[in-house]
Amino acid sequence: MIAAMTADQLQLIHDLHRALTRLAEAKTEVEYAKYHLDVLEAEEPLERARAERRAIEAAGGEKALGSNAEARRRALTLALADDEQYQADLELLDRARKRLLEARQEYEQAKVEAEGARAKLNLALRLLEVEDVQV
Repeated sequence: MIAAMTADQLQLIHDLHRALTRLAEAKTEVEYAKYHLDVLEAEEPLERARAERRAIEAAGGEKALGSNAEARRRALTLALADDEQYQADLELLDRARKRLLEARQEYEQAKVEAEGARAKLNLALRLLEVEDVQV
């Protein structure tokens, strides 16, 4: 049957193979991006606690941050906003979330392209079968 295929039909097979390869790569990228995000999200509470500890130590103790729990919480919130390491960690987390969204969009696009390539190839094969019957 391959001998009876035209160059266009063989190109369709090649296009489908390329689309399926891209789909597999996109799926792998989604899985990696999700794993990376999960790791960063799991580490965030620990990084926050470390940043709070740095702020408390820099202030000279928890009581030095404020006269009551509410004042201390506000002071810690401001300290976290100024903590370069914690802000860098949050930036990494934000970039990981964005990368996962991008990877998911790329995967969806690859699915559409693979389905389109598959449909074109199926149509070409059906036309080839019709031509074989009429010959």
